[in-house]
Amino acid sequence: MTLIEFELVDGKRLYQEFDASFTEIFRQLNRLMISNGSVIVNGHLVAAGQIKSLRPVSNSDKQPC
Repeated sequence: MTLIEFELVDGKRLYQEFDASFTEIFRQLNRLMISNGSVIVNGHLVAAGQIKSLRPVSNSDKQPC
C-alpha cells in the first residue's frame, strides 16, 4: 500500500491509500486528470487544477485532516 498526499492550491491536504507503486499511481492519476479533468480523493471530487502537488508519505508523516 502506498499512501499519497494531495496538496491542494488552498493549502488543504487530502490522503488516499493505493495498492500500487507511486510511479504507477502517478501515471494512472495523470491519465485520469487529463481525460476527466478531476479525480476523487478520499471521497472528495477534486478538479485537476486544484491539485498543487502529489507525494508519497509514510503513515507516520500523515497529519490529521
